[in-house]
Amino acid sequence: MINDLYRNELSLYLNHLCRTFKLERKIAVKSRYRRIYGKPQTPYERVLASPRVTHDVKAAISHQHQDFDPVDLPSQLVPAAIRVSLAVDLPPFFGHPSDRKIWVRHPGGYLFASVTRRDSSQ
Repeated sequence: MINDLYRNELSLYLNHLCRTFKLERKIAVKSRYRRIYGKPQTPYERVLASPRVTHDVKAAISHQHQDFDPVDLPSQLVPAAIRVSLAVDLPPFFGHPSDRKIWVRHPGGYLFASVTRRDSSQ
């Protein structure tokens, strides 16, 4: 279930929307190192800029990026994260033991999703 979340919704979010700094070089200054970082880029942008990646792979990734809808992603991420939190028997943050409350990160910030699981015996 977690693998499915990483393979589908979360990998799209991380590869197409999350920009990260990449360490370009370290310069020794006395007994410390000064770190020089490049401009922040998404993994998608890094792949397109790489000369080692073939044109076919770049075309496939570009096609995937064009079909990707970042506005629709939170509506896919939240239910998937809720399914994972309900499958894992984690203690609740507060409230009744059947309540599950989770924080979900998405491009606009954080969402607080509150989910109640009912026992089938009730």
